[in-house]
Amino acid sequence: YHLAEFKFTGNAAFSANELRQGFPLHAGDVFDAEKVRLGIESLAKKYWTTGYLETSLVPDTQKASSGQVTVAFAIEEGIQYRMGELKIEGNNEAAEKLKTKWELKPGEPYDLDYLEKFLTLNREFLPEGFDNDRDVLWLRDCSDNTVNVTIELDPKRQWKPKPQDKPCDTEKDSPKGHIA
Repeated sequence: YHLAEFKFTGNAAFSANELRQGFPLHAGDVFDAEKVRLGIESLAKKYWTTGYLETSLVPDTQKASSGQVTVAFAIEEGIQYRMGELKIEGNNEAAEKLKTKWELKPGEPYDLDYLEKFLTLNREFLPEGFDNDRDVLWLRDCSDNTVNVTIELDPKRQWKPKPQDKPCDTEKDSPKGHIA
């Protein structure tokens, strides 16, 4: 089989051409499921790093008797989240240094990869024993479509369970009835 084309429905944030660029497979190439999988990962990353944290990509492979394969994607983009509030609590000196290094400004599309990259690049300012899973919290706020980030720098603080973000009530919390 050879690839006939990629088709996309439901995409508004990116054009079909922008989405096709994420695939290492082009019309006329021998169909390769692994390259399609890599393309799906690329699409997901494209959405997640631009604030679309709840995007759903559903592929449907359609084979034609001519030996051509069309891959059609039904996309539900969901809400675009933006950076909300950054709180860095604990060691004031380290907190101030980290705050000056944080480049994701309030109102900018939230990049799902940014927080991990930030912590890796600034490990020298984090206390001994700092644990990303225990000491970092990011929560979606559907009331204003933001993600609020808290970084806790006090390793001696009393442990408490992390709050969880709640699924958006699509009727009440989404702008203009947008489905999440």
